Amino acid sequence: GKSNSSTDSNPDYEPPTISKVTVPDALHVRVCFSESILGETTDLQNIFLIDRGLGIISADLEPPAFSTLMLTLSDSLQRRITYTLTMSESVCDCVGNQSGKASVFFGLPEVAEGGDIIINEVLTDPIGDSDGDYIELYNNSDKLLDLSDLLIGIGNGEMPTSVVKVVADGYQLFPQCYAAICKNKLLTTEQYPAHSTEAMVENIHLPAYPNDGGCVHLMDGGFHPVDRFCYDKSMHYPLLLSTDGVALERIHFAEKTQDASNWKSAAESYGWGTPGMKNSQFAKGENESEGVIVFPDIFSPDGDGFNDFTEIDCHFSNSENRATIEIYDENGIRIKQLVSNQICGIHERFRWDGLTDDNRAANHGLYLIVIQLWDTNGNRKNIRKSVGVTQRK
Repeated sequence: GKSNSSTDSNPDYEPPTISKVTVPDALHVRVCFSESILGETTDLQNIFLIDRGLGIISADLEPPAFSTLMLTLSDSLQRRITYTLTMSESVCDCVGNQSGKASVFFGLPEVAEGGDIIINEVLTDPIGDSDGDYIELYNNSDKLLDLSDLLIGIGNGEMPTSVVKVVADGYQLFPQCYAAICKNKLLTTEQYPAHSTEAMVENIHLPAYPNDGGCVHLMDGGFHPVDRFCYDKSMHYPLLLSTDGVALERIHFAEKTQDASNWKSAAESYGWGTPGMKNSQFAKGENESEGVIVFPDIFSPDGDGFNDFTEIDCHFSNSENRATIEIYDENGIRIKQLVSNQICGIHERFRWDGLTDDNRAANHGLYLIVIQLWDTNGNRKNIRKSVGVTQRK
């Protein structure tokens, strides 16, 4: 007859937002909200607009959650055209929180064929054996694809032993865009600072891939292969003490998925993974030039907002490089170790703010930057650059 011991105030201050738009067929558009919304059918129909002269003849909230709105169109959508859905007025949730106005892109999806969508990053050994697994996909075509038409599976043979829909309720993946399918989206965003929240989709039914080796299968609805990646722990950087929480990243889109040399460990400087973003080990082509640039070569770390630091910009022709960068004064004494034995991506940028190892401001004068680079093939390179430190008056 009394209030529960665990009772607490739990007010809702979050307004509803459009989480995504899907297209079940050429005459219907489904608008998905972050929570249940209220509204009369006629009112909801009038607050949505679609460009290119398309009219909306009805808008129906779908039970039981009433968080999706089905729009029926006056004319059919056309392929290879990007449409804009605009919500010109606010909608409200059950407690009266009002959304803002919004615009969302969408289109009529096409059927994915082999090579249209590829496996681009794989994390099967999450931090502390948590639910942080994710599989990142990349749309390598000029088609708009819907992930509800695809299956993701597990199994060591040519065919998977079990599959689930990539995104059961749909997700539109535009050309040259990424989608990270996460078992626990919140956990992944917390564990990997280099991520794109908008490109992350939660699927709690994502298969439990083995840590040390297995196969990721990507198939269409008819169980025809779209892509397949059989990974092994040996594909990671061999000098890593542990692969716990380290993702495998694809280097080249154009190279074969099942080419072990096309996969490398995500760079340490990116937090060991880049869900929903361009890979830290990504390379555009085979002939990438290597170089190190220091800019500016004279800087004034005086906090005035102008050239307060210098950056050492490194671009590598190959992946899986290690770097050690040290700074010496004109007497040959090392005053700063910027990085030590750090695993690098294809492109890295290191910053020196003029402080020494004991957090003192470097004196006015010239300094030598010694950059040591090496890779797993035993190739080593020593690069020396100079930089000047001055004080602006």
